[in-house]
Amino acid sequence: MRGEGSYPFGVGSIPATGYGRRARQNAQSTDDMDKFTTTTIERLQVPLGGQEIELQQIDFAVGGMSMLRVRIREGRRFTIFDLDPATARTWGDAMSRWAQAQPGGQAQ
Repeated sequence: MRGEGSYPFGVGSIPATGYGRRARQNAQSTDDMDKFTTTTIERLQVPLGGQEIELQQIDFAVGGMSMLRVRIREGRRFTIFDLDPATARTWGDAMSRWAQAQPGGQAQ
């Protein structure tokens, strides 16, 4: 059904009423599984596009699971996604290989 779904780690489902402020309030849960802390790891500014990239560690209160949150801000728009450790490593390795293959990309 449109507007319904579930988030990982027990956040619950988004009601079919939409994605506005009221829907977010209704979707919030007081369950301990939903609680987490964030720690900023790095902030970057892309010189050519002006995007702001922030890397955060997300630590869930229950289960001890950690994820890497990538927040990309382009003007007023945000793209946010969470990566598990294996995906973060694969992505990081691929970006490092690409950077090293570029002129001036070799580490000094």
